[in-house]
Amino acid sequence: MCSAPEKKTRGLQDARFSSLSPVQRRGRDSRVKFPRSFFPCCTRKKFGKASNPTFITFRRMKGVFLFSGKVLAWLFLFLGIYVGLSFLLSYIPVNTASSNKSGPNRIYAHSNGVHLDLVFPLEMVPDQLLSQLAYAPGTTMLAIGWGDKGFYLDTPTWAELSPKVAIKAMFLPSATAMHVTEHAAVHATWSHINLSDEQLSQLWAYIIPTFRTDANGQVMELVGKGYTEHDRFYEAHGNYSMFKTCNTWVNIGLRRIGVKTAVWTPMDTGVLRFLD
Repeated sequence: MCSAPEKKTRGLQDARFSSLSPVQRRGRDSRVKFPRSFFPCCTRKKFGKASNPTFITFRRMKGVFLFSGKVLAWLFLFLGIYVGLSFLLSYIPVNTASSNKSGPNRIYAHSNGVHLDLVFPLEMVPDQLLSQLAYAPGTTMLAIGWGDKGFYLDTPTWAELSPKVAIKAMFLPSATAMHVTEHAAVHATWSHINLSDEQLSQLWAYIIPTFRTDANGQVMELVGKGYTEHDRFYEAHGNYSMFKTCNTWVNIGLRRIGVKTAVWTPMDTGVLRFLD
């Protein structure tokens, strides 16, 4: 509470101050505003909410949960866009003028439901490659595929697929391998492609460089890694990712030689729907 003299003095000061111009007021205004934290008496108590360890931990946890929620939301959005584009682009064809029915060289496309291979009669495999591949007597055809090395070697069956392998294969560029499988005859479920001599030559020019070779130019077999005695793995060039899958590799090869196929697809159906 202010005494009477103090009130009178303050009133005179206010009257004098109000008679000044705005410029003079700004120059002579002595009523400085201090932040609340300037006065110790106005701050929170030492053991208040801000310094409570439990409260600080809760705030940090809340921040972590909010950040994690945003990351998951963006991840689901990205996956949704990826899946949508995968379906959309797999229905858009290229090389539409090609019928895939003309040509003296018939090869095949074979899928196990997820992974796509190209299958060649032995007589269509170039000698420079065939001489380096081991195959059993009675083999008439070789299926060749490209894919994630870890997925190939660590997942003989779908029951053995682990989250670590799946996440690495999809989201991280990873090492790759070639898979060569022996076949004794054509299967009824295979789709066929008829190629000209030039197209077949161009396709091999795409496939052969994918095999990684040693200093002597020989393909590098991953000895003992096959699922059975009728298939083998070899080192390969290139990185696997969700944008370049085993099926994308086949799709690119067919697209380059003028075969009707999808503009882009990570799925086997994007290739098979345009084949006979």
